[in-house]
Amino acid sequence: MPEKPPHGSLRVGVVDLMAATGRGTGGQQFDRLIRNAANSARVAVHVDVVDLDPTTSHPHLPGSRSDWQRIASFDALVVTGAQPQNSHPEKDPGYPVIERILDLSRRRNFFTVFSCLSAHLALHQMCGVQRRRLAHKRVGVLDHQTVARRGPLTVGLPDVVTMPHSRWNTVDRDELVACGVRLELLTGGSDWAVATSQDGVRQVFVQGHPEYLPDMLLREYRRDVRVFLTDPDAPYPPIPEGYLADTASRRLAAFARRARSQRSPTLATQLPTVGPLPDVARRWTAEATAMTANWIRRVADGSTGRINDPPTRPAAGRHQDDLVLANGCSSVQYGPRLDAGRERDR
Repeated sequence: MPEKPPHGSLRVGVVDLMAATGRGTGGQQFDRLIRNAANSARVAVHVDVVDLDPTTSHPHLPGSRSDWQRIASFDALVVTGAQPQNSHPEKDPGYPVIERILDLSRRRNFFTVFSCLSAHLALHQMCGVQRRRLAHKRVGVLDHQTVARRGPLTVGLPDVVTMPHSRWNTVDRDELVACGVRLELLTGGSDWAVATSQDGVRQVFVQGHPEYLPDMLLREYRRDVRVFLTDPDAPYPPIPEGYLADTASRRLAAFARRARSQRSPTLATQLPTVGPLPDVARRWTAEATAMTANWIRRVADGSTGRINDPPTRPAAGRHQDDLVLANGCSSVQYGPRLDAGRERDR
């Protein structure tokens, strides 16, 4: 049974879509980040992790009735990513889960953070944008430009913020701007790390992984190398950038050359053991904690109005009132605005 939250504390739910394949690490990492940020923000927060595995057999949606009742009762929600199962978003097993969560977030008016795959699925449903496969996996600890340092999420952050990435896909930022999404952290080129609804906080979309523990990129790298050695169709993973010492990168590069020429599962045991740069995680952890603390403060403040222009795509058959998002800072409007009379769809 879930632990009963202390009276008066915020209830933040973490829906872990990788509870089975990720052994619960996604939920655990967000739990840790939220608790640390709550201490920094000096806000009493109770975190409740709900394990949902979209890939399991189920008649409609994964999870029990009580799971969804718990999800509907939260003040705010974080939805983890998962391994993409289909190149078409509508066919991904996580799609109906995100659809249900979007519906709940509108009706219950709570704050929601979508991470990784869940961000791509949510943006597709809300705006009709398609994720695009990158030529090479984007992996490493990357620098990001802070777009608006006085925004609800980014107030107090430096001009350049670091964050881990580990993904094959992206959504072009120009398409997000066109449908009214507010960009918060830019990775470079047409890429981005964090975007939000126009109020800057009610709905947050994250392509990076601010929740990652220091060794997570290496654990994923080793996993991907093992997949390459056993699956003839799998690509060899790139070495994470901005994360390892030069000597460690050279050792991994030498092994990569050998693995490509002598592809065999038996090589997995010979993968060099290396560690990340000392203190490489300290900066991204501090900045992730500060950004999450900003989010928690806004959740604690609650809703003060409603946003007029949510991220959305034009389409017939839906009334725009069905898609209005609550606005935590309605006195200020950020980013591009949509035409007031435009019909909206998810």
